[in-house]
Amino acid sequence: KTDLTTQEFLLGQDGTPFKKTPYIGQHGWVSIMNIELVPWTEIQDMIVEGYARTAPKKLVQQLKSTMSST
Repeated sequence: KTDLTTQEFLLGQDGTPFKKTPYIGQHGWVSIMNIELVPWTEIQDMIVEGYARTAPKKLVQQLKSTMSST
């Protein structure tokens, strides 16, 4: 899950490996159609961002403290 600006950017790239997720794409969800075209660090950052957007606040705080200690 991304914000709508990021979603628009990802979907607007030429030869994009991303696709608006069916049924929930209007809320910022993006699917990766070809994982080989996206660097793992970028995918990892998007996963963490998406989790932070949807997880309960307490779990997001735990994630932030875990990431800052590594």
